[in-house]
Amino acid sequence: ARMAEAVLYLMKNISDNGRIRNVSKLDLAEFTAMSRESAIRVLKEFGDEGFIDMKDQCITVLNEEAMNKIDLYG
Repeated sequence: ARMAEAVLYLMKNISDNGRIRNVSKLDLAEFTAMSRESAIRVLKEFGDEGFIDMKDQCITVLNEEAMNKIDLYG
């Protein structure tokens, strides 16, 4: 839920048409107080489920509704 909350926060505050640019996986790990490995695993799961697309240092939220549900319910 922490990672979903962080991605949604960044999307609402610094995104460009739903794209969050120049944010590394390490940045997200530190922002959410998660280990780098855990952050990478969660981001991969989000990508595998089709909730986000992450290429280089750009995250695109593909399913905001699903991310909101994860944020609310874990």
